[in-house]
Amino acid sequence: MQHTLILVTLAAALACGTAGADPGISKVMGSIEVSPGQHAGDVNTVNGSIRVGANAVVGKVDTVNGSVTLESHATAASLDTVNGSLKVETDARVAGPVTTVNGSLLIEDGADLGAALSNVNGGIRIGAAHLGGSIETTNGNITIGANAHIDGGIHMNADTSWWHFFFFESLPRVVIGPGAVVRGPLHFERAVKLYVSDHASIGPVTGATAIRFAGANPPD
Repeated sequence: MQHTLILVTLAAALACGTAGADPGISKVMGSIEVSPGQHAGDVNTVNGSIRVGANAVVGKVDTVNGSVTLESHATAASLDTVNGSLKVETDARVAGPVTTVNGSLLIEDGADLGAALSNVNGGIRIGAAHLGGSIETTNGNITIGANAHIDGGIHMNADTSWWHFFFFESLPRVVIGPGAVVRGPLHFERAVKLYVSDHASIGPVTGATAIRFAGANPPD
C-alpha cells in the first residue's frame, strides 16, 4: 500500500511539472513571432525567420533558413540558424551559444550573452555588451564597440574555400573600440587588419599585428 501511494504521488508530481512547462512553438514552413512578454519553450522552424518579442522568455531558438531576432529585454536559452542573420537587441539575454553559418551577427548595447558567438561568413558587430565566451569566424569584419566586455578571445579561422584561391578578397577588418576589454587570446589563421584603441585592453595576439589608434574610430 505504501509503495502504491509513493508511485501515485510521483506520477501526480510529474504530471504537474509537465502541465506547468511552457509549450514550445514549432513549424516546418513559415516564420514565427513570439509575442512581447510571452513565455514559451523551444521555438523552431525550418524555412522561416523567428522574432522573439520584447520581454518574452523562451528556450532554444533555431531555424535553418531564416533570420533570428531577440528583441529588447527578452531572454532565450540559445540562438541558432544556418542561413540567416542573428540580432540580439538592447538588454536582451542569451544563456547559451549564438551561432549561424552564413549570416551577420549584431549584438546591441546592454545585451548579455553567456557563451560563445560564432559564424563562418558574415560581419560581426558588438555594442557595449557582455559576451561570456569567445568570438569565432572565418570571413567578415569584426567590430567590438566601445565598452564591450568579451570574456573569451577571438579566433579567426583560415579560409579554405575554393573562391579564396581564385578571386581577390580584401582583408577582413577587426576593430576593438575605446574601453573595450577582450580577456582571451586573439588568434588569426589568416591575414587581417587589426585596429585596437589605445584605451582598449586585449589578450595576447598571434597571427596579426595590432595597430593602435586614438579617438573613437580607426583610420579608414
